[in-house]
Amino acid sequence: AQPRAWCPLCPTAPPSIAGAGETLNITVAAGEQLTLECPAAAVPPPRIAWQRQGSPLRVGARVLAAGRRARGRRCSRGLSGLQEDARVRVLDGGRFLQLGAALRADSGDYSCTASNALGSTSLRFHVDVHG
Repeated sequence: AQPRAWCPLCPTAPPSIAGAGETLNITVAAGEQLTLECPAAAVPPPRIAWQRQGSPLRVGARVLAAGRRARGRRCSRGLSGLQEDARVRVLDGGRFLQLGAALRADSGDYSCTASNALGSTSLRFHVDVHG
């Protein structure tokens, strides 16, 4: 039998997120920028997907799901459900979700899920936009 070759990209650690299983409460004033962080770690690096109110979050005209972007139909209303919003940006491979000029309608539950071949874990946020 031949010895196994070392594989630097083979999954060796499932995703972990500090605070996983908890809900972080975030309060921001209307009009301010809101940034949520999903501090996930894994080997290889995990794919990160963001959700709002349990539905995949659209970024511009694309759906962000499991770190991939797929074309979606355009919607003209706010951020609820699968509707797009040009104010929403995902940065650093999914680690950050940024909403420019937060609106009261942006209040609600958000989550990030980090996954690789060995598993997945999530972090929840409850966002309250006031003012």
